[in-house]
Amino acid sequence: MTDLLMSVIAVINLLGVLVASLTLLTKKTTKWLQALKELITAFHDCGRNKKAN
Repeated sequence: MTDLLMSVIAVINLLGVLVASLTLLTKKTTKWLQALKELITAFHDCGRNKKAN
């Protein structure tokens, strides 16, 4: 019974670590995608300004 309890606790701990890792990864990916979008917008605006001049 003690082994079963220890196994359940270990699985719950691993799931907690997995959720925390996925949360951090998602936040970093979101920030990276926002920065990429801003970069693309900046290049697009730069190209538009050159055509206007």
